[in-house]
Amino acid sequence: MDKDWHSGHFCCWQCDESLTGQRYVIRDDHPYCIKCYENVFANTCEECNKIIGIDSKDLSYKDKHWHEACFLCFKCNLNLVDKQFGAKADKIYCGNCYDAQFASRCDGCGEVFRAAAASHVGLAGFLDRVASLGRRGVAAFVRGIGKALGEHLHSI
Repeated sequence: MDKDWHSGHFCCWQCDESLTGQRYVIRDDHPYCIKCYENVFANTCEECNKIIGIDSKDLSYKDKHWHEACFLCFKCNLNLVDKQFGAKADKIYCGNCYDAQFASRCDGCGEVFRAAAASHVGLAGFLDRVASLGRRGVAAFVRGIGKALGEHLHSI
């Protein structure tokens, strides 16, 4: 804001109260007292429905906002600040609760599929791997299947 004011003229753009000696916020080149700024521009927390003031950190995900203390797993109430989380039906979940409730599972062992779990390739991936072995590789693979019967095929 490149403007100069007499102290009597430096007022909140919204309520016209003097800002001399007060904390204020500049928005779109206009000064606002803290109260007006928060009432007009601050976001409302999804969890507690209170304003997220200028002295609070505003965490957001998909146009929803939370105070740091309110950014919690819907199921277990774990604080999710700086943690991975999943969202489903407008609710946020820690990784464990999300996996327990919504993740796809391997039909062989029941374990949750994870993005980094390359060993869970599914049937199509398994068939692609077998096909890429060539005739000799497939023959060797078939001979070795007897040894692997005690193991889960999806871990090959």
